Amino acid sequence: MPGFQVPQRTMPRDRAQPIGKWAHLPPNNTIYVNNVNEKLKREELVQSLRHVFGQFGKIVDIICYTKILKAKGQAFIVFDQIESATKALTEMQNFMFYNKPIRVSFAKAKSDAISKRDGSFHPRMKRPREKKTKVKGEPAAKKLMTDNNRQAIVKSNILIVSNLPDDANQTMIQMLFRKYPGYHSVTEPSGGKCRVKFDTEANATISLRAMQGFKFFNNVKLDIAYGQAEAPSIGTFVKKE
Repeated sequence: MPGFQVPQRTMPRDRAQPIGKWAHLPPNNTIYVNNVNEKLKREELVQSLRHVFGQFGKIVDIICYTKILKAKGQAFIVFDQIESATKALTEMQNFMFYNKPIRVSFAKAKSDAISKRDGSFHPRMKRPREKKTKVKGEPAAKKLMTDNNRQAIVKSNILIVSNLPDDANQTMIQMLFRKYPGYHSVTEPSGGKCRVKFDTEANATISLRAMQGFKFFNNVKLDIAYGQAEAPSIGTFVKKE
């Protein structure tokens, strides 16, 4: 029909870099992460990256922009030590982060934070950045369960995860535990605790041993113990997608 144009569907842009594309870059304190879920708001993205990558060492800075089209789906994570960045690159390659496999490589250039530290920084024009929201850590007064208390609890396929940060949510906990065999679901964190369910007691034990003492960016360690099969006061299970 004259004058009528068929609307074209806009296909989602694939920003994933091939694994190994930047393998020639030398190790440094900063890693480049791409193929990140673009629907995340900046505050949630920064918090989630800090929680997930904080296990590898102290994070100096996280740079990402969610309102600039060309910068969407990307982030730079600056570690205090090169060893931490190297370990993060190795272990987080293809990690499912908000239902997308992220790509990780060393950054091409040294970050401003590291340049200022070693005295090689040269000022340049920068776009204004949003103010970061400081994430509160778990109060130091939270009491951890003793070994004697753990021994008194019968093993089960349910884990009680305690000492969670105040801003922890189901998605963050899923990303930490879903990589272990037999993962089933997790409850919404409440009062610094949540439950994680596995298909068998044996698989729950594997996860407990691996994640016991997991350290968040604020140096607060997770405390994990076996729980009873039913504990309605700690939330309702939500299965992973």
